[in-house]
Amino acid sequence: LLRPVDGGWGSWSAWSQCSMSCGTGVQRSERECDSPLPKHGGQYCLGKREDRHRTCNTEPCPGGVGYREALCKEHNDDYTAPINDDFISYLNFDPCQLYCMSGGTIITIGTSKLPDGAPCTSPGSAGVCVGGKCLSVGCGKQLNGTSYKDRCGKWCGDGSSCHQISGEVREAVFREDNYTYSEVLTIPKGATSIEIQEITPSPNSYIAMEGPSFSLNLNLFVKSANLQELLLGRVLWLYERPLNASEYLKADGPSTENVTISILTVGSSPGLRYKFYVPLNDAESVRYVWHYSNWSGCSVQCGLGNQTREVSCVRHTSGSKQVVNENLCDSSSKPQSERTCQTPFCGWIVSEWSNCSSHCGEGMQTRTVSCHSNGTIVEVWPDSHCDLTAKPSSLKQCDNLPPCHSYQWQYSEYGECSASCGPGMQTREALCAKVTHGGEFVDFVPESFCEANATNSPRGSITQTCQTHICKWMPTGWGPCQATCGLGMMTQELACSMREMHGEQWKQVDSNFCNGLDQPALEKECQTHTCNWTTSGEVGPCSAMCGEGVQAVDYHCIRIPVEADALASPVELETIDNSFCDVIQRPNTRNCIAEPCENFHWYPSGWGKCDALCGEGSQSRTVVCQHKNGTQVMDAYCQSEPRPTSEKSCTSVCQWVVGEWQPCSAVCSQGTQSREATCVEEATQNEVDKGFCAESSRPSLQQTCHAEPCENFNWISSDCSECNATCDHSGHKTCSVSCRHENGTEHADTYCSWAERPTEVRECSRGRKDCQIPCDDVFDKKFCNLVAANNFCKHYRNNCCRSCYGL
Repeated sequence: LLRPVDGGWGSWSAWSQCSMSCGTGVQRSERECDSPLPKHGGQYCLGKREDRHRTCNTEPCPGGVGYREALCKEHNDDYTAPINDDFISYLNFDPCQLYCMSGGTIITIGTSKLPDGAPCTSPGSAGVCVGGKCLSVGCGKQLNGTSYKDRCGKWCGDGSSCHQISGEVREAVFREDNYTYSEVLTIPKGATSIEIQEITPSPNSYIAMEGPSFSLNLNLFVKSANLQELLLGRVLWLYERPLNASEYLKADGPSTENVTISILTVGSSPGLRYKFYVPLNDAESVRYVWHYSNWSGCSVQCGLGNQTREVSCVRHTSGSKQVVNENLCDSSSKPQSERTCQTPFCGWIVSEWSNCSSHCGEGMQTRTVSCHSNGTIVEVWPDSHCDLTAKPSSLKQCDNLPPCHSYQWQYSEYGECSASCGPGMQTREALCAKVTHGGEFVDFVPESFCEANATNSPRGSITQTCQTHICKWMPTGWGPCQATCGLGMMTQELACSMREMHGEQWKQVDSNFCNGLDQPALEKECQTHTCNWTTSGEVGPCSAMCGEGVQAVDYHCIRIPVEADALASPVELETIDNSFCDVIQRPNTRNCIAEPCENFHWYPSGWGKCDALCGEGSQSRTVVCQHKNGTQVMDAYCQSEPRPTSEKSCTSVCQWVVGEWQPCSAVCSQGTQSREATCVEEATQNEVDKGFCAESSRPSLQQTCHAEPCENFNWISSDCSECNATCDHSGHKTCSVSCRHENGTEHADTYCSWAERPTEVRECSRGRKDCQIPCDDVFDKKFCNLVAANNFCKHYRNNCCRSCYGL
């Protein structure tokens, strides 16, 4: 047997030609079950053979005729009345079947489905037919997308292509006779988002609609209180009149004809509230204008009469005019519809009304009414010459007379404040009084007389807040601190005090007046003293003879004021019982330092003579312990350092000892110098006979010497005094003169050449520049420069002052 081979889908075909040339068409792409073909009983491919579609040519079509409407018009010759597409998809018919309307009859055209791309309406969205089914088209023109209608009835619009018309029609425009229709509103062709609703629920009025193709009283036609769908004038209307709720009418539109809205009244009606939108070009061309006829003739042939004319509100649109409800025109500019008139023959003349027969309550007024010719008072005619039916009244009741008695509230004085301290309330009594028209009191009457007149004289308040005194807790002063040392507590007492509301004097009252008021703190922490251990001055001996040791000390407890550091004068310290100080912290001993051990040392005497002269022997010395001040003490004070030895072996050595070289025979440059040599015992440095020292080992007693070169020393002048000369004269100054090495060190005068020594007293002068005396060149500038250059200033200083002094 051959093995079954299941089929597989091949590649998608290229997109087909667009089904519509404009207005959103559809392209499709197919695939075959040929990769591979099913063989030997294998399964066919899963899924649909054609399930890829996309929109194309989405630009709007030119002209205003829709695709469905054009298809319906192709069949006009087949029926007695022209047929039009009616968007029957709103009525839940097949949206991809062509339905047309001829007169009031719905006709199905053909049995086949509309081609792909035919416009349809899926629930809540625009769509196109694809394979006989209506698929939604989104605002981006994509299949299976979502779209919406704006308030202007445009799919995916932004609401900017239309204008809102709204308002209210009140009861004043309705006819007063019952069971009468009153036209209140005309909804123009092309209107969208139409909403009409009673202002308040009423059982006495009903909405009616009328257009060129229909006329309908909604309440009589629709028997159910539930929401109903009505296809009127090729527009789907939603109508609802629920129990105890307002009658409501709505349509998305656009309306295909002008629709007149009327009210059938069976009594009073609250009126309607309406709102709808018209295209901007229509809104700009719609005007509501008052139209009026000519005045009628005067209502009387003699005397004063009336003239009337018809005034109506007319809706002007391009090419048509229609009378509409007056509420749509501007009431402030409405022309007068009635005026008075007078014929030239005769008429009634009336005088002014007399004063009223009463000043209060009820009264009458009278006037004279007479028939006059030509409307003047020249001649009085019998009443029969005038229209008796139009004779004015000569008697009338007075208007707006005040009552002869009125009722007013009268009040007692306010009683005492309910609170002795703080905010309270006080009341007064309100009584209803009967008073005359002039305001005189008559009697007290029941309150109902004043309550009936509450609009003109409402009763005032009988209570008001009050406060006569202020109360508060006031402290009487803090008591003493309860702690002898450290932190403690101190308390204070409070007294309830009262003063008048605007007074300043406080007085103490019973504490009940302050019940419920905030109280200051009754206690607080305090500290007046600190307690510490201190010594009485009695101490035992130090345990060490020198250096550090310990000694017994007597301590006792004292009390110190906490403000002692801030006081300028000394504070007396109080000795108190030791129990107030911390026993654990009480010291019993203290460190002590005896005389420092560094102050005691061993002091050996000098070694004695070696008991041998110029040979081997022994020598001794004395070693004692002494304070640094020279006092000899016991040896125990020097135990901190080792004791020096008091005896040692010695060798007596005799040797030559030379003295210092004498000064060089020359102060500077080369000379000679000599010294002396003696034979001494080395240990004692005592001079012995020269025979004990070897002559061969005697040191040289003379040598040459080289002093500092003479040219390294020079005379230096310094510390000169000020010149004692007066301005522009010579004087003297004194200077110090010393012999100094070139390195700056001072030496004896013999190191320098006396012949070259400078004098200590020298001549000096003070010029005009130094004295700040004004000067200038009197002689020619060139001459003065020559004088200064050749040192002739002592002769021309006064006349060449500036040049000589270098100013």
